[in-house]
Amino acid sequence: MRFRRIKQLDKRSVMFITLGALPKLQEEENYLYIKTVTRLKVKLLKKEFRIKKNNDFQAVFQNGRSFANRQFVVYSLPKENQAYFRIGLSVSKKLGNAVTRNRIKRFIRQSILELRDQITTGNDYVIIARKPAADMDFFEVKSSLTHVLKVGKVLKRANR
Repeated sequence: MRFRRIKQLDKRSVMFITLGALPKLQEEENYLYIKTVTRLKVKLLKKEFRIKKNNDFQAVFQNGRSFANRQFVVYSLPKENQAYFRIGLSVSKKLGNAVTRNRIKRFIRQSILELRDQITTGNDYVIIARKPAADMDFFEVKSSLTHVLKVGKVLKRANR
């Protein structure tokens, strides 16, 4: 059995997202040993929050407005009677192999997940990654996406 060591702050600080029962824990001083789960499947964006169909992409491209920076182009299309926003991602094969493209999409999805409370609802967004995005880490992707969304005025102001 493989176990991974995680520092424990208190009993409730460690949460598990698994599809079955919780893994068995072994305690030792201030550390927990967690049996490594080989596959965790977590849906970050539910299906109703994604744009998947070609017709939906084309509608956003043809009727929406665009704003961009060096790393991303974002198209936005207001949708009436939609209480949430939807996201479509486009990462070209020019950016690299499948591993690189999937990494970029993961970074974009996680950034959107963290910014979801600030993004204006009732719109469809298509995010297109440009070549410089292939060399960026998560924090650079998030700051670049935040910048381009501010340029397009689709981020709500944070309450301070």
